[in-house]
Amino acid sequence: MESRPLGLKTEVRIDESRPATRSLAVKDFFVSYNSADKTWAEWIAWVLEEHGYTVVIQAWDFRPGGNFILDMQRAAEESHRTIMVLSEDYLKAKYTQPEWAAAFKQDPTAEERRLIPIRVAKCKPTGMLAPLVYVDLVDKAEAEAEALVLAALQARAKPATRPSFPGGTPTKERVVQKKAAFPQSKRVTWQIVLDYTLQNTFDHFRKIDSVVAELKQLSDDKRLEEVGKTGESGSTVVTLKGTEAGFSIIESLSNTGQLPEICGLLVEQVRLVSNLGEFAPAPAPLPSKPASPAMTPPKTELTPKERLALSRQITGLTVQEFNDLLLLLEPPAGLIPPPSTSQGDRTFALLSWAQSTTGCGLAAVQAALQDILP
Repeated sequence: MESRPLGLKTEVRIDESRPATRSLAVKDFFVSYNSADKTWAEWIAWVLEEHGYTVVIQAWDFRPGGNFILDMQRAAEESHRTIMVLSEDYLKAKYTQPEWAAAFKQDPTAEERRLIPIRVAKCKPTGMLAPLVYVDLVDKAEAEAEALVLAALQARAKPATRPSFPGGTPTKERVVQKKAAFPQSKRVTWQIVLDYTLQNTFDHFRKIDSVVAELKQLSDDKRLEEVGKTGESGSTVVTLKGTEAGFSIIESLSNTGQLPEICGLLVEQVRLVSNLGEFAPAPAPLPSKPASPAMTPPKTELTPKERLALSRQITGLTVQEFNDLLLLLEPPAGLIPPPSTSQGDRTFALLSWAQSTTGCGLAAVQAALQDILP
């Protein structure tokens, strides 16, 4: 695939009085990153080259025997735009500052959008970087993240293909083999021990729900979920599963005395149970909610007529029924438009995600509908 022109031209003048030593190969993008975000940088570079752009990235283009400083200078000078892989590590690093400063100097008013920040971890740019609008990939699924990156490079937000006819079924996403792995947030299982004597089961459950809701807000972990609770000698042990970053925030607050209580209950301890990622087993001694039958069956193909019927059935749901459906399917946060949007647009977004490579499949949507409808 040919690279897409960015609207800039480079004129090369050759001095014929001496032999040419190096040709000027202008690239579309220079990916600037800190070593802590190397996985993110390579994923972004892969997506760009997969869609026809030319890229310079240290991990792939700075080869043994070269001069790192000169390679970095050429990359900054001979690229139309610089992409900042934005994180707290990037902002604190000293050697990344000249990289974005070079692009900033070429376009201080951002009229040509020479500097494009892509945020991959929670951070807050300050100083001259504060006014720049960044692409936010935090907590995004891969398909949504790729769409956001590509959309940010366009002069307008107009889609590249004709939008699907309302009520129709979008085509499936194209699956590319051997694609760079999309970075995932590591999942951990942890516990919070509260000084709380069990007296009434109903009151207990209601109180714990409030605790979990407060922990979600404090840790900024949208994926946090309760997986079990039990009483031990006048204390309540709540077991949760969430992101490693969210647990670190709660642990830090507890260790520094900034979390003496939560929802009126004394916090006795915060402890990590397992850090094995998504497949970490729940701790054996703790009872949990009765296991329900697996809601998501294997993905199956539906005929066009069946897909159309499914779309119309979901569009006809009430707002509450549609929200119940989202609660069962758990699409990525921010993917489905708010209730103020037309029901048809919300249905289209849900089914598009369900059919994608990261979605749950249309069969899962059908099963969830059977659970919520009379």
